[in-house]
Amino acid sequence: MPYFENSGLSFYYVEKGSGMPFIFLHGLGGSVEQVLKIYSPSFGIRLITFDQRAHGKTAMGEMNDLGFKTFSNDVLALFNHLQLERSIVGGISMGAGIALNFTLSNPDKVLALILSRPAWLDKPMEEKNKAIYKFIKELIEKHGTEAGRELFLASDIYTVLSETSPQYAQSFLTHFDYAHASTTAAKYKFLPADAPGYDRNEWKKIKVPVLVLANRSDQVHPYEYGLEYASIIDHAEFREITSKTVSEAQHNKDVQKNIDSFIADFVTGTEVNN
Repeated sequence: MPYFENSGLSFYYVEKGSGMPFIFLHGLGGSVEQVLKIYSPSFGIRLITFDQRAHGKTAMGEMNDLGFKTFSNDVLALFNHLQLERSIVGGISMGAGIALNFTLSNPDKVLALILSRPAWLDKPMEEKNKAIYKFIKELIEKHGTEAGRELFLASDIYTVLSETSPQYAQSFLTHFDYAHASTTAAKYKFLPADAPGYDRNEWKKIKVPVLVLANRSDQVHPYEYGLEYASIIDHAEFREITSKTVSEAQHNKDVQKNIDSFIADFVTGTEVNN
């Protein structure tokens, strides 16, 4: 299995397809499987994704490194490992925040930016969402994954989520299924308390093409966040996608279709040293 090294950690990564590189980052509690489930490379695209620290097959490292700046530096390490000069960079939820941070820190390395269902703006996650992740962290650390899962299912938090966004309520259960959940639960404390950046005026400096995807009926990834990014970033394209609560299959199709069409719009005739 392919790995790259950074700050004493071995990061598992996957490549599919060939052509223009597209680094697509998973969300909080996800892994490369989340990305591969939702997007397959086409139009001459070389899809690259990796398990970020404390996720998938990658260890956690230092607890104090669980923040957007460090995660962004891990993306830079992947660039260096693969000897990439420039790439399309994007992400889902937390991955969108990392992609944004990376773009602001390394503007010369980004061909285009894709923000799918952003869960942060220019401040830490909203308190009601931080509370969900804090609750999950405490259940895992105090009761383990199996008992923690049952307590989460019986909680008021889960009941309310099930009534408003049943598909997203189910998605929180996957945090208890992760094999290394008990040793990496700290990520549910540190990342919601951080932000991709703390000055939205910095977004105006982004000059590359930007695609913003958002859906309704999603407490953790508010539709309004997508509109906010699209209104501030010059030339950003905003596209609404189907909520997973309506249809997860259609949601995935919408992501695939919109990313493909966005990439196709600017890939034609573009040459990249990869």
